[in-house]
Amino acid sequence: MNLGLRGQISIALFRTDGVGDAILSTACLDFLSHLDAQARVYWISYEPISGLIEKSYPDAIQIRINRKRTNLQILKEISEATGELDHVIDLKRSSRSVFLCSQLSRIKKAQYHTWNKQSITRSLMVARAFFRKRKSNRRYKQNPILRYQMMLDCLTRAIDIQASSNSLPSIPVLKNDPDIPLQKPLNLKWISVIPGGKYHLKRAPIQTFQKILQEVLDRSSEKVIFLFLGDKDDRHVAEELINTIHEKGVTKNLCGKYSLYQNAQILSQCDLSLSNDTALAHLSEAVKTPVAMLFGPTVEEFGYSPFLHKSRAFSVPLGCRPCTKGGAGHCRYKDQLCFQQLDTKEISSFILDQLN
Repeated sequence: MNLGLRGQISIALFRTDGVGDAILSTACLDFLSHLDAQARVYWISYEPISGLIEKSYPDAIQIRINRKRTNLQILKEISEATGELDHVIDLKRSSRSVFLCSQLSRIKKAQYHTWNKQSITRSLMVARAFFRKRKSNRRYKQNPILRYQMMLDCLTRAIDIQASSNSLPSIPVLKNDPDIPLQKPLNLKWISVIPGGKYHLKRAPIQTFQKILQEVLDRSSEKVIFLFLGDKDDRHVAEELINTIHEKGVTKNLCGKYSLYQNAQILSQCDLSLSNDTALAHLSEAVKTPVAMLFGPTVEEFGYSPFLHKSRAFSVPLGCRPCTKGGAGHCRYKDQLCFQQLDTKEISSFILDQLN
């Protein structure tokens, strides 16, 4: 490994919007934090990711950028905020990030690297599904290459060190922090419920969540509390779902109440998360809380499958999946059959097994 003339390696990691991918990219920070060699790490991002990383990785030097500024203004800010660099790692790979990172590497005389986010592969998968329609004869890869592994591979190839199999997305949190928003009582089981998502198409119908949660309540021998998490736009979805649950006093709607880091603190105390394919599912796993993740219009091969051993993805082998690269758009059959056909009893049984 080239440690440079200063006896240490200096790396700039660029990862802006895309909260889920940004959380997954913390596998790179986790890996660097365990290097034998000293590493100076700059983390370049927008809010709210920069706030989360600052809390979890205080040794990483935060460079917050304003997305409303021009590329040249941002480049000037980044260049002035960073010292000498050995590597610039572009973990976003957009037209803006390619420009900023390649120009930063030129200015700093550093090496520029970016990752293969497989956009063309995903587009082809969507196109094939469109022509395949609903024929249910397709099978999914059991162990797809995960997104965090693609980003970690980019970093480790850049600095010429093999990644440990223990390098995972990680958000370290202090469970005894006096500022933690909620403390879990010892006699309760907490299940975080994440019914929202950036795009409506990726949200399982309320009826699907309701069946799963009611089956858990009916069959559980433990005292269970459901904590609904998400942003302020998810609050009305959570309220609508809460109104369908028969038992009273078993739900807390926390959507939009807390910061991303505070949500991480809450998730770290939960026994399990039930979630759509969305950013908070990855945050749950990053604090070592397993997830039951519901996949509908997207597929596991995109790389967003759960990575913890105790987590599990649930989906059905419909030929029309995936119908979208990221979840935007509408179901062309107008029935979201990919969610409607999920076996809610199988999902609730998995949750109960985890609680026990």
